[in-house]
Amino acid sequence: MKAPAHTALFLLIGPLAVGCQTLPHTQAKQHAEQRWSEVRARVKYQLGKQQFDGGLFQDAVSTLTECVTLDPRGTDAYVLLAQANLERSKPASAEQAVLAARSLGLESADLHYTHGVILEQRDRIDEALVEFERARELDPAPIDYLVAQVECLVARDRAAEALRLLEENMNRFDDDATIATLAGHVASRLGDIEKASAYFARASISAGGDPRTLEPLALLLARQGRCAQALPILRTLLEGDGHTSGAVCRALGRCYLSTDQASAAVDVLAEYAASNSQDFAALILLAQASLETGDLPSAIRALDRARLQRTSDPDILLTLAAIQWRRGEYPLAAASLQSLLERGPESSAAYSLLAQVHSAQNQPVEAQDCLDRAAALQVNPR
Repeated sequence: MKAPAHTALFLLIGPLAVGCQTLPHTQAKQHAEQRWSEVRARVKYQLGKQQFDGGLFQDAVSTLTECVTLDPRGTDAYVLLAQANLERSKPASAEQAVLAARSLGLESADLHYTHGVILEQRDRIDEALVEFERARELDPAPIDYLVAQVECLVARDRAAEALRLLEENMNRFDDDATIATLAGHVASRLGDIEKASAYFARASISAGGDPRTLEPLALLLARQGRCAQALPILRTLLEGDGHTSGAVCRALGRCYLSTDQASAAVDVLAEYAASNSQDFAALILLAQASLETGDLPSAIRALDRARLQRTSDPDILLTLAAIQWRRGEYPLAAASLQSLLERGPESSAAYSLLAQVHSAQNQPVEAQDCLDRAAALQVNPR
């Protein structure tokens, strides 16, 4: 018997209807699973960040690897995974995390910045510079991106360009002290001492006297011989908060010596050298300061400690000659100075001391010749 027309039609469209119902159901299930994976990924990311912040970098790597598996589109997770691997001294693994994100078409300023850090650590400076520039194009707000770009420019001997970049962005950041301090260092590298001093001073004012900004200013002033300005800052660094870096102690000792305060120089340098016996420059300064105070035994002890490290250093010979001269051992002093001058380069200080040795031996012609040589070297140092 032939089926009714409406029955045949029902039989025809029935499977189609079931198929239409099945497809949305499958899609809904897939969407639900995807949403659930994304929720789990967010939880994993938060856990990974807590582990990272707590210094548990291996745990963070494991957690964040699960995170990117659950949600491969989470750019921040790749960034943090790369950073955790960097903290584990695994730059290759860090770069793999960045490249995995890139292969999925993901991009962010942090991703480029992190890749730049990886490349910089692997001494691929030109590539790192490209990444830092791109990070700043995507987000010019973070100061770290600018600092990284400037450091790469300086590393590539493009300090003038780096300084221009800093000056263009000098007033764009709340952390004015960081930019000014960096500008001071770059200007100093370029030999623009006045500009460097101005930037260090600006940094110090902005930071409210933070030692991190005071120290470079004080050291620069000391190198310039502007000890009247440097001394108060150096003393503040040393006495105010127990800041005892070798650079500060040596600079303070030099400034005391240059302003005829040898006893103060001895006090600073002796205390520092007592716990820093490998600081050759400090020991030489201590010997010279002790010599200025007339304390020859202390000068000899400091010099002997320095000689354990560098037996034939020019400063050793010059200081030894000064001690011999003070002890009236003029032929020995002359021999030490001649040995120093023969090794080169010629030294204005050596000729000046040799002139005094000749004068002490009643040799005015030889003494005048040495003074002339010393003066010529001061005008045209070699």
